[in-house]
Amino acid sequence: MIIIASKTSLPVIYMRLSSGMDVREIHLKWTAETVARSEYGPIAKIAHSLEVVGHLDIGEKGIRQLIFPHFCEGKGPQDLNDVPFLTVESELDGGQSGYLVVWNSHPLSIAAIRFSNIHILPPYTYGGEGINITVRGCTSRYFSVLENMQRIATTRCRQSCGNGR
Repeated sequence: MIIIASKTSLPVIYMRLSSGMDVREIHLKWTAETVARSEYGPIAKIAHSLEVVGHLDIGEKGIRQLIFPHFCEGKGPQDLNDVPFLTVESELDGGQSGYLVVWNSHPLSIAAIRFSNIHILPPYTYGGEGINITVRGCTSRYFSVLENMQRIATTRCRQSCGNGR
């Protein structure tokens, strides 16, 4: 197992060999503090976490996600529409199940769609408690993916925070 720790806005990365073909699994984690300083910060005021349990549709301009939100007190589904890159499309079972369908157009989500030989594995979470994502794919593609994620995260943080840290 390889562990790469970072004190910047970049995630902590854990790599583990999977059995079989030359495939790796990476666990990416951003802390709550990092999320609060990023474009994901508005979600922290609305939900402790949004658990993505499935990808329902993938398009050029975003991804339709089935999520199970854990809202902060006094917040609900319609508050997610205040997040610039999220649009609540529906509440399943008339809101009784707790599951929502949202459209996510965040640049990192769009970039993840375009990665070849890499798959972002639900379930994963993002929100006030941090971001936890598992990525699985061909070893040869990881460095390209990580470089793109680093570039996007650094650029977006500089734009949001004004300093790139």
